[in-house]
Amino acid sequence: MIKLLRNYKNLIISILVISIFIFTISISLTAAATSNSAMEEDTGVLDPIRGYCSNPALDSSGALKQHSVEFQNEGITKVILVLTWSDDQGDNSKADTFALSASDGVNGPSTEQSASGEITLTIEGEDLSNAWDISVECLEAGGTPLGPLEFLEDDDPGNNWLLLISYNYVQVNQERGGPGMPPHMMELYNSTIFKIHILLMISSTFLFLIVGILAGIYIYMNSGLFKRNISSFRSLSAKKPYLMAAILVFILFFIAAVPVGMYVAGKAYGWANSWSGFPAIWNPDAYSLTNADNVSLIVLVLWTIPLYFNRRDIMNTPLFRRLFGWSNWLIQKADNAPQPVLSNREFAICYFLMGIFVFVVFAVQPHG
Repeated sequence: MIKLLRNYKNLIISILVISIFIFTISISLTAAATSNSAMEEDTGVLDPIRGYCSNPALDSSGALKQHSVEFQNEGITKVILVLTWSDDQGDNSKADTFALSASDGVNGPSTEQSASGEITLTIEGEDLSNAWDISVECLEAGGTPLGPLEFLEDDDPGNNWLLLISYNYVQVNQERGGPGMPPHMMELYNSTIFKIHILLMISSTFLFLIVGILAGIYIYMNSGLFKRNISSFRSLSAKKPYLMAAILVFILFFIAAVPVGMYVAGKAYGWANSWSGFPAIWNPDAYSLTNADNVSLIVLVLWTIPLYFNRRDIMNTPLFRRLFGWSNWLIQKADNAPQPVLSNREFAICYFLMGIFVFVVFAVQPHG
């Protein structure tokens, strides 16, 4: 098997690189779509309000009607009020003029008036989740002209009207620290374990970048383009710096994503979604909650492949033997490890591409 892999190592490298791009791009797009859909605005509708406003020329006390409105949802970003009325006197009468006003004490007041039979009042803001005072007023109820010369006029006593209220809102109770945040979520975000999780995720993200940079330096130093014979630069042409960094970031990211990450997810969304949801690939019910675990799993698997192919380089280092010299089984495995499948250059190319690309993915779509 090892001989077969060695013969087709270039093909393996190509497949590995292509897999990185396909998986990370597809999962990132899916994660972005899931994130966007989670914050997509939804629409709510209140019960219609019906009323009657008198002609102000005949009954000024009945020309204005006021209503208090409270919304059941939070995170309201848009309120749409539509007032409609029809002239009781028919098409031959003069146009009736109504005014619609709305204020919540913070936003507004907003006012519109019209004689067309309909008023649409749209109010937008970051958070309109307040109690609103809405006023409907008849400014003028045009009468119906009488007689051939229309000197006389049949007064219009007033009009019935209908007010429809709809609104757009987002689920701010799912945002960290947002209104309506469940107590157990607030407790989690303030806990030490969550801060450790975030610290490990951020550290891992930048370590991925460091591995990519060190691997890139190694490639350049050993490409024949660098001619300087300076000891400080020669130390960067060794394989050890980026290899040690690659192993370190694997350990840190594994801890952040698997034991600590699953614990945090369990505290936030329930243990069933945490332990059966890593990765969420085999748990569609928990996919929207643990989608980041898919990215974590893919990164861990891809990051391990070159290390596994070239495990002899790792297991035969003095550091490995100092750390695991107490285990005869591990030392025997190190002695019997197969020859590396990837050349030093191929190995560095893998981590140069993965380190840079994983950093970009995590920077654009953080999931800490």
